[in-house]
This record gives sequence, C-alpha cells and structure tokens, in this order.
Amino acid sequence: MDGHRHDWATFLRALAVAGFLFAELVALQLGRGRLGLELPSPFGTLARSVAAWTGIALLVGLYRGAVYLIEGRNAAELTARNGAADLGYGIAIGGFLFGVTEAAMLMSANRGSIAFSGFANVPALLSSAALAAVGEEIVFRGSLYRAVECIFGMPLALGTTALVFGPAHLLNHNATLVGAVGVALESGILLGLAFSLRKTIWLGVGIHFGWNFTEGGIFGADVSGGSSAGIFSTRISASPLLSGGSFGPEASVFAMLVCLGASAVFLLLVVRHGRALVAERNGEGRKSHSACRQWRLPPAGGTAREPQTRSTKSLDGISSHVRDETDDHSSPVPLLAMKWSGVHEASPVRDCCSNRAEEQQ
Repeated sequence: MDGHRHDWATFLRALAVAGFLFAELVALQLGRGRLGLELPSPFGTLARSVAAWTGIALLVGLYRGAVYLIEGRNAAELTARNGAADLGYGIAIGGFLFGVTEAAMLMSANRGSIAFSGFANVPALLSSAALAAVGEEIVFRGSLYRAVECIFGMPLALGTTALVFGPAHLLNHNATLVGAVGVALESGILLGLAFSLRKTIWLGVGIHFGWNFTEGGIFGADVSGGSSAGIFSTRISASPLLSGGSFGPEASVFAMLVCLGASAVFLLLVVRHGRALVAERNGEGRKSHSACRQWRLPPAGGTAREPQTRSTKSLDGISSHVRDETDDHSSPVPLLAMKWSGVHEASPVRDCCSNRAEEQQ
C-alpha cells in the first residue's frame, strides 16, 4: 500500500510539472502572436524570433528547476550527453518522413504545384518550429510520458500521451477532429517511442523540429492549422482525406501511414534493444506499478541471454530490478545504419526516475 502511495505521489508531482510548463508554453505562444500583431514588419518578425529563443531557454530552465524542487531529482532526460547526435539524427528523420508524405500527396493530387517564394520568413519559421519542438517535448515526453512509463510501463504511456497530445492541438487555429486524431496517431506514438529508445528528449525534439520546419519552413504547408510562408509555396488540390484540408498534412491519410510505419520501426528497435519498461507482477499475480523492468525478445534462431540485473532505488525509493547496461557489450542501438554511443550508460530507469537522495548515495 505504501508503494502505491509513493507511485501516485510521484506521478502527481510529474503531472504538476507538465501542467505548469504547458501553461507557460501556451502563454509564450500567445505572447509571440501579440508581438507580431503589435509591431510593424520587420520588427515584429525579429521580436517573435527573439521571444521564441528566449522562451526555449526559459522553458528548459523552468523544467530543470521544477523537476528539482517538485520531484526531488535532476533532469537527466535533458542531459546534453549525445544530445547533439540525437538531435541531428532526429532532424534528418523528421525531414525525411515529411518529404515522403509531401511526395505522396503531390502524386495523388488532382492538381499540384511548387513555386519558389524566397528565404525572408526562414528565421521566424526556424524559431517557431524550435519553440514548438522543445516546449512540447519537454511537456509531453519529458514530463508526462516519462512519469507514466516509469510507473505504469511503456504501453500505457504511449496510449495516455497520444490521447492527450492529439486533443491538445484542438486549441490551434483551423483545428479539426481528424487533425487531432492524426497528431495522436503520428506524433503521439512516434515521439513517445523515440523517448523510450533514448531516454532523453533530444531525438524526439529533432524529429518534431525536422517535420515541422520541412512542412512549413521549406514547403510552406499549413502546420497543425497554422499557415506558413516557406521557401517554397506548395499548392495541392485533393480531397481533405489526402491533403489534410485546412489543418494541414497532419490530417492526411498519408501522414498517418508514413508515421505509423516509422513508429513500427522504432518499436522494433525499442524491443530489440531492451529499452521498453513494463510493469512486473508481484508474487500474488497482481501488477505492481512500482516495479518496472526492461525486457528483450530472444534473437532469431536462439534464446535471449539473461541480462544481468541489479536492484536500484527509483520512484521515491521503491526498489526495481533493471538491466545493468554497463555490463552489456552488445552493439549500440542502430537506426538507419547509424550508431550512437552512450546506449550502455547508466540505467534509464535510474536516470529518469531517481531522486536526489539516491543520487547522493
């Protein structure tokens, strides 16, 4: 019973962090919008860009401080270790996925065209995409997804955050129900799996930024209901099911299929490399929300080597058995034939869930 109380206390503290930062993110976005309306061009565009980069630094600082004060731990999910590589790979993946989506929409359109528009809006679109990527990944993956995954396991974390992340986009201009469902199925699942794979936010930030900037900054498409004027101006005449309508490509069936396909690849990587957290069952056969472990499917044609485990205090001191990755000398997690260092670093459960008292031991 005490363990369950600890679980819920930890979850509610993380939820408080997510709610606080979500309110800050909404306030920043509304404030940037007002700057663009109040100030004449080019001062309004410059002010919005400065506000976005300042807002990113503010959100990161607030998250670190809130996690330390409310959850009693350091924000290991923001670690810069391997962050630049994860960010770069993520940008490439996000850009590639949207490129495939755009190509599919153009080929299926009754009439489609692309015209060069120029680079005038690139700085503003860069900052806007960066603020959305960093802010939303901190709130939805760094706070909410991490808390649910560490306590209840990855499957429930994917479902919960997708159901929250999609409807959150109903607050956007030109929002549609199909668009919200599309965002839940596309980003909600894919970005959650990216967090499970790396146990930091930076791969997800890269995918999020790469998709949004390629969508709005390069092709000039509507981004989740918001209009954009990118380097190119793309016009697609097709049914809303294929083009996404006023919400943009995220509401198209092509975006859903492309992102769900990518999610399937990420899921295979997460499972293959033992990065999924699932709830164990206690001796009475009941699921224990406090004991999370990593699991791995056996390789083809053989049985899985039993990973070495160690007991670690996490989730407010509750003991969990997790893989000791420092003793695993298998290959690092590959993605599209690329390898990252750091997969064998400290346990992700310990990194994401441990409190300050444990870290000081």
